[in-house]
Amino acid sequence: MKHLAGILLLISTVLTLPGCMSTTPSDLLGIWKINSFTVDGFDRNRVAFNRNGLDDPVEWGNAIQFMADGSFQTNLGQQGRWKLSKSRTDVLLYTLEEAEPVRWKASVGDEFLVLYTSTRKIIFSRTDQLPAPPTPTPPNLLTNLPGTWYFYEWIDQQDTILYPSTEKQAHWLTMDWQGSYQSGEGKHQSFQGKWVLQQDTLQLSDTEQALRQTWHIQLSGDTLFVEPADDTTQWFKALLVRKM
Repeated sequence: MKHLAGILLLISTVLTLPGCMSTTPSDLLGIWKINSFTVDGFDRNRVAFNRNGLDDPVEWGNAIQFMADGSFQTNLGQQGRWKLSKSRTDVLLYTLEEAEPVRWKASVGDEFLVLYTSTRKIIFSRTDQLPAPPTPTPPNLLTNLPGTWYFYEWIDQQDTILYPSTEKQAHWLTMDWQGSYQSGEGKHQSFQGKWVLQQDTLQLSDTEQALRQTWHIQLSGDTLFVEPADDTTQWFKALLVRKM
């Protein structure tokens, strides 16, 4: 652990220096597995397998392989071409889906790779083989939904919101086995009512304010993904977690 802490401290120090060291193509060749991923300083490891757009490394799964012929692949099946910028400080990733390449600053050592922008940083370490993508068994939603869920992230057409991670400020949703729910912020309860699950659709009906919300949900371990299930609701995507 002390050795790992020393490596991470070294990486952090490199990233604070002005400018970037030049990278050669041979430096990048091989397979790299994500050790950590942060956005604006927030840890995003818990959503490492969410699919959200190529400029977001969670789209890659948790490993990427750079090959000598200029191609790359990830353990989620993403493929494309890569090259270094003329200054050899940036890595450019090209895919069929994107008109423009995705650009990352790069810092490479013998056993670590750091790709970063002004707001994002991904730390990789070398590995011998590309790991298989996760294939979780679909959970039984009805038996796994009851309990308390905390809002972690909210994405809509205008913005991305990362929710407070302290219990005093956390936004929460609690569902019990009798079909009742409460939701609120910190110690304050804002809504209460009944919840009904039909396959992968969750309906929340507030008994006092005559409000009804219908969500498509997907459960992966201790993470709950939520999207609106009707066309009249403005699009959003929310991520809830069991523990802050």
